Amino acid sequence: MSHTLVNYHFGSVDGLLAEALALGISPRDVVRAATTDGETVDLHRLVRGLLALWEHPVLGPRLAVLARRIAAGEASAAPLVGYLERVVFGALSAGLDRERAERATIAVVGTVFARYILRLDAATALSRAQLERLLLSMIGQPS
Repeated sequence: MSHTLVNYHFGSVDGLLAEALALGISPRDVVRAATTDGETVDLHRLVRGLLALWEHPVLGPRLAVLARRIAAGEASAAPLVGYLERVVFGALSAGLDRERAERATIAVVGTVFARYILRLDAATALSRAQLERLLLSMIGQPS
């Protein structure tokens, strides 16, 4: 598909992704909403937005299906992995120092899989506020 057609019909690659996922929100939107001055990522806003998205009654299950496809190594999910690395985690790297961006990436992916994909008791037993504090402490910003 040509870049021009994607832009015409969806506005951007993010728009295409959001439509493809039937989410109405792209991963980049979550990071942008947490970016305060155009470049600095507010970790509290990022964590709140992430948890709200994954706990949304319609969007959360759709994200879980997608995450399982990625984890299974499905060939159709490979472009999405590249997109996430480039757009989402690239934006985190730009808005945080390198070490904190690496910790954020690992903490977010670990949290998502523990709570929403594997549904581990240790993660699902936590309230959303407890999970938020824990995730922030793993990233390196105390609540």
